[in-house]
Amino acid sequence: MKCSDPRIEQTLIAALSVLILGGCASAPEARTAPDSMISVTVEEAWLTQRNEGDNVDSIATWTNDQRSWLLATAKETDILIIFDAATGERLGETGGRGNAPGRLLRPNGIFVVDDRVWIVERDNRRVQVLDLPDFRPILIFGESELQKPYGIYVHRIETGYRVFVTDSYATVDERVPPDAELDGRLHRFDIASNGDALSLDSHQRLGPTEGHGRLLKVESLWGDPEREMLLVKLATSADNRAALVSLAEEMRAKVVDHIDIGYLTLELTGSCDELDGFLQQVESYGIIEMTRTGPVGMRRGAEGFTVD
Repeated sequence: MKCSDPRIEQTLIAALSVLILGGCASAPEARTAPDSMISVTVEEAWLTQRNEGDNVDSIATWTNDQRSWLLATAKETDILIIFDAATGERLGETGGRGNAPGRLLRPNGIFVVDDRVWIVERDNRRVQVLDLPDFRPILIFGESELQKPYGIYVHRIETGYRVFVTDSYATVDERVPPDAELDGRLHRFDIASNGDALSLDSHQRLGPTEGHGRLLKVESLWGDPEREMLLVKLATSADNRAALVSLAEEMRAKVVDHIDIGYLTLELTGSCDELDGFLQQVESYGIIEMTRTGPVGMRRGAEGFTVD
């Protein structure tokens, strides 16, 4: 079973707040904390003037042969602020309140790749792609799929781009939805590229509705193109369960669900080849269900997320 085989990507899943997901590097070595740590102070290159009226949310950088920009989404004023990345000088802004192409409404997450800036708009319930450096609108998508989008991560694939977007929708009284409704916490959009033209190729809702992998509150995310995560549910019996647990420990896989004697759900992070090798070893047990992330990540930390 190969990493590029679409059959293994029928469902992707991401675990928020304590996991970084991804795919294609060697498994991490166990580390112990050193006796002493070297402290290094990094001096600020520049500091912008605080402007609570803008309510700046997220940033991304863009550079070409002539200029280097830092782009910041401003939630209250519905604009994208353009700073000189070397000096911090505010060079201008683009956007403005509205839902027409090029306009923004509560912009949050932002990502830059290939001279294109991808902006999540919470209140327009969409992702907008602008060409750089002229900020020409070239694609809008997600209006039918997203409810309260926030974070975004984009990476290149053979046919164009793969886009992951978090969706922080809530109940009418602003509570976390019931588990059965958590399947849309993370969305994957595949965007086809044909020259300068972009088009939506496919969409998939991601997110478990039970177990430890549920995404209760989601916000920012980041991808690691070197690693990925696998969740696999295997059939077990009283005769082979202990052997599977032993193999899981040897491969540094974590048992995340084992309520019934008839199955085990294992979680493993590693390179594409490592996950393929693991699947070959456990295939004989009988794979009930399987999900793989591909290269995508969530930020670390035990602190809960809040979405403004």
